[in-house]
Amino acid sequence: MLDPKKLAEARKKNKLSQTRAAYKLSTTRQSISSWERGEHEPDTDKLHEMAKLYGVSVADFFTEENDIPNGNVVSPEPMPADSGEGVDKKSKRRKNFRKINLKKKLKITIAICAVLLLIIVALVIRLLTQREDQMENVHLKDMDLEIVDSENEPDGSFELEL
Repeated sequence: MLDPKKLAEARKKNKLSQTRAAYKLSTTRQSISSWERGEHEPDTDKLHEMAKLYGVSVADFFTEENDIPNGNVVSPEPMPADSGEGVDKKSKRRKNFRKINLKKKLKITIAICAVLLLIIVALVIRLLTQREDQMENVHLKDMDLEIVDSENEPDGSFELEL
């Protein structure tokens, strides 16, 4: 039977807090606490990870030899109490995450700038064409034109005289 006290003893022997152990085991501090209080039991994979982390065999967590899941025993691998490797890996992950975020932010910024540039170009083109239309209207007004109705034309057309 799994002995929760042995889980806690092995963790403490390695001078790991529940939080630190949880981080290294990719779980939560609450899970570690729950296992060590005997409220829940970790799955077999977590037991093997814990044994490796704490430098003990899975059998060391049980009160009787025949209670070991699947009869598998992990040979103890001594591990330093807290060599800081986890911290280095964590900081590397954070840096990589920041790099990824920066790359995404840069791509988004470039896309937004491109869209804004297209909008500005479209507005400038529209303003220029409106300006040309206005200039044509001014030139037509400057000319002295008379509109003479053509009485002979049944379709209502007219003639321009200068």
